[in-house]
Amino acid sequence: MADNINAITLTSFFEGLRMNDIAAMQRCLHPDVEFHDIGFDLRGREVAAMWDMIVSKKIDATYRDLKVEGDTATAQWECKYEFREDAESQPRPVHNVIRSTFRFEGGLIRTQDDDCDFWTWFEQAMGARGKAAHALGVIEGGLEHLLKRDIPLNVEDKLRDKVKKTARGKIAAFVSAHPEYAS
Repeated sequence: MADNINAITLTSFFEGLRMNDIAAMQRCLHPDVEFHDIGFDLRGREVAAMWDMIVSKKIDATYRDLKVEGDTATAQWECKYEFREDAESQPRPVHNVIRSTFRFEGGLIRTQDDDCDFWTWFEQAMGARGKAAHALGVIEGGLEHLLKRDIPLNVEDKLRDKVKKTARGKIAAFVSAHPEYAS
């Protein structure tokens, strides 16, 4: 029985995403929902705000391989959208392939953990700078392997921290402009 309810919730969530229907998506979220990916670590109303911010940009999303077992599920999905680092930057097309893991509580999504290839996303989002940063990360890894010791550049860790800081700023600005999401 829980499998059926959770499968309906998950399908409704992804159909809402595919149709850019934020209300349909939000009906699938537990009040204390948690969301984690390469950019965000959010909880509660911030998760609803994030999806509203994303859907308002009219992303093109598709999904497949929804698998629900009891109170957990997995899904594969893809989205295409334009990424802007900031208001003045040139938009860049991004095609992100995502693997999601869900946990349900009371027939609603309680946690969502999204995973994608960081470097593929970063290169698309940042263009030439992203490709240069990736090359530096590869060089760092190669030198560490060759020298058999850590080289403390930590390129990927620093970039991941910057992505999270930027995402945190974007969600804060969105919540500030949309008081319905304020805690």
